[in-house]
Amino acid sequence: MNVGAQLAELSRTIDLGLLGRRIKAARVAAGLTQLQLATPEISSAYLSRIESGDRRPDLKLLVRFAEKANVTLEQLLVGVHPDQRVELTLELDHAAINITLGNGLQAMEHLGRAREALADSPASDLWLQLRVLEARANHVLGHLDEAIIALEDLLASGASGPYWLSASLTLTRCYLDAGDPNGCIETGEPLLELLADHGLATSAEAAEVATSVAAALRARGDHERAIELCRRIAESTPDNVAGQLNEYVAASVSKRATSDLNLAAAFATIARARADHAQAQAASARFHAQFAELLLAGPEPNIGAARERLAFASALATQHGSDLQEAASIRLSYAKVLVLENEFDEASRALPDEDELAGSAILTASRLLLASQIQRGNGNLEAARDLLAEAARALGRAGGDQTVAQMWYELGAMFNQFGDSESAAEAYRAAAEATGLAVVQSVGQRAAPQRS
Repeated sequence: MNVGAQLAELSRTIDLGLLGRRIKAARVAAGLTQLQLATPEISSAYLSRIESGDRRPDLKLLVRFAEKANVTLEQLLVGVHPDQRVELTLELDHAAINITLGNGLQAMEHLGRAREALADSPASDLWLQLRVLEARANHVLGHLDEAIIALEDLLASGASGPYWLSASLTLTRCYLDAGDPNGCIETGEPLLELLADHGLATSAEAAEVATSVAAALRARGDHERAIELCRRIAESTPDNVAGQLNEYVAASVSKRATSDLNLAAAFATIARARADHAQAQAASARFHAQFAELLLAGPEPNIGAARERLAFASALATQHGSDLQEAASIRLSYAKVLVLENEFDEASRALPDEDELAGSAILTASRLLLASQIQRGNGNLEAARDLLAEAARALGRAGGDQTVAQMWYELGAMFNQFGDSESAAEAYRAAAEATGLAVVQSVGQRAAPQRS
């Protein structure tokens, strides 16, 4: 059901007394008389009966009231002014932060202010979020009965909406902490199956549920099932945050297509949180990689400090990055620093896999050049020489710019180390061509680059 349909349904079910008070308040705030708001659609007498809660206006009439009073239809039906929504969202956000930090009392202070402001807005999505957060805060405070009753009511009524998954996760944990392993298992196992069915078995949410269910199975004496559950989760292919984001998006789209909007909204809420987190961590990875580049490019390169930055950036990019090429580039920079420190085995482990290079000829050539240096450092000269030839073929597909030219120069120097002057000359010629220089050869003279 879209937002318009939700408001249409609410217009048929909202308490008439509450709706009448909101219409009157909006009219008075706009400085309108009953006659001004009513005409030409209805009489002022009929409007008076609406404001008194004796008559229900249809949706079309409510839209006209909202337009004349310069308010939104949502404000009349839900009761939240746009300016008030910003303030209430801030209160709820601070409550959620305090819950995450384990500060239940501080969370309740924020929630108390929000509850007071939303007292006349039980249909608001903010009211729903408030109820879930109150249950989570009660869990943090150890008020398990209150939390369980509230969550059971929300889930049983189907009113949890986009917060369905958060409510289910909290309820599973509440059952465990309350000494009810059966409730934990009966709630948690179907939740795990649902996540697995949507390709989310490796998600953080699945791990959280599995932790609670395994503890409940153990408390019930079913040690083997607990071990099997943990083994199944542990052996699942780990995924990065970007991968989980894609899985949650796909799951949300799938559930929306089947009109299961509560579950679709729940998956979409998590996807948005994953996207925000991945974006922030990817930005941090880029910053540390840039910092490392500056440390290496200075008059006195600080290789040790650059290595620390790149190790951190590489871990962030691998776990959180959605741009495969960017993550691969950062990992290649880290491997290069390790080669400079002669830590060849660790450098080999740092290299991205070929399928992580996203088909980039430049990244492929960079990987092959580093792999050659690693093999040479480990004394495998033949393998190192073969990798240089592969790098030359990859660079041949990379086009021409300053980056490619620099790589050709590096490749030429490496060919020279093997005494392969012919291949080195070819590499230098390719470097010149990549920067727009034409190589001319005079009789008895070495090739000299000229601007083409």
